[in-house]
Amino acid sequence: MAEKLRTRLSRLLRARMDATPALDTQMKVHKASGLAQSTIQRLLAQDQAATVDVIEELAKPFGVDGRHFLLDPDEVKLLDLYSRMSADDKQRALAYMQVSVETHTRANPPYGIVGVYGSAGVGQWPTVTQVAPPSAPAPSPSVGKAYSWDSPYLPKR
Repeated sequence: MAEKLRTRLSRLLRARMDATPALDTQMKVHKASGLAQSTIQRLLAQDQAATVDVIEELAKPFGVDGRHFLLDPDEVKLLDLYSRMSADDKQRALAYMQVSVETHTRANPPYGIVGVYGSAGVGQWPTVTQVAPPSAPAPSPSVGKAYSWDSPYLPKR
């Protein structure tokens, strides 16, 4: 089950406070953000739902935007990179992720590992290949065969 947003907000706020000596107490966050100390206490205790406005005010003293209190650091990084990609590269990235997820979630995948083989030039995407780990039994005929990029996420050629 996915983590509740209240839980995530509390966890990420506490982590930011612990990592920022100038904002390591509720009182310091209160003074820097303008939010009531009791609001900060209730958010940390998961006793209060936060509005978008509260999250934005909470984020300002930490020098980040509100999504840093709703998304884990890797998710924020992923969105930042994705937002800088061209439309075609976004479609290719989605297709690559789809292949990766499908490979890892099949009922009984023979190997379940997605690797990238070959070299790709600047602006090119590598070939996605299913590969067997060293301890796997003899590979099936499909191992080493590149996946087709017939994906709803890719533009038709």
